[in-house]
Amino acid sequence: MEDFFATLSRWWPPGREDLHWHLLPEPALTTDLSRHYEELTHRPGLAPVAPHWCHITVQDIAPAADVTPDELDRIVAHVRLACAALPPAGLTLGPPEAGRYGLGCPVTPAEEARRLWQLTVAASQAETAGRFPTRPAAYHPHLSLAYGVASMGDESLHEWLATHPARTVTFTATQLSLVAQSHDGAGVISWRPVATVPLRRPGTPAP
Repeated sequence: MEDFFATLSRWWPPGREDLHWHLLPEPALTTDLSRHYEELTHRPGLAPVAPHWCHITVQDIAPAADVTPDELDRIVAHVRLACAALPPAGLTLGPPEAGRYGLGCPVTPAEEARRLWQLTVAASQAETAGRFPTRPAAYHPHLSLAYGVASMGDESLHEWLATHPARTVTFTATQLSLVAQSHDGAGVISWRPVATVPLRRPGTPAP
C-alpha cells in the first residue's frame, strides 16, 4: 500500500478547493461500516475516514478558482436537467477491499453510479468547452474507509478481511451533491457544500 496523499498532492495541492460531485450516503450507514472495520482502519499506516466525511466521488470538475460563476451555474443547470430523467438508484457499499491507496468499499451495481459520472462529465465538458481533464478518466465507484498514509505491506489487511465477517450496507441515492473539497495532505479530506441536485422522484414523469 502507498501514501495516497503523496500521489494526490502532485496534481491537487493541500488546501486548494476543487469542485467535486459526490454521492453522500446517510451518516448512520457510514458510521455502521466504520465501526465494523474500526480495528482495521486504525492500524498504523492508515488514516481512517470519519463517517461524516465518507463519500463516493462521482467527478472532480476542476479547481474551484478556475471555474467562473457563470460556468458553474450552467454546469449545475445541465446536471439538474439530466438528473431529472433518472430515478433514484439502489446502491450497495462493500465489503471493503485493501487496495493500492487504502481500504475501499466497491459500489454496486457500478453501472448505476457510472451513469451519474457520465452525465456530470458531459455537463462539465460542455459548459467549460473541455478546458479541464476528465477526472477520474475511468470510473470505478467506491467509498473509502481509510487512506494509506505510508508505504506498507497489505498482507495482514487481506488476512483480517478473510477471517472476519464481512459487512455491507445498501442505500438509495436520491441526489448528487456538489462540494468545494480540499485535503490537508496528511489524511483528511473535507468539503463545504455548494449545490444539491435531486434525481427524479418516484412517480414523477421524466422531462
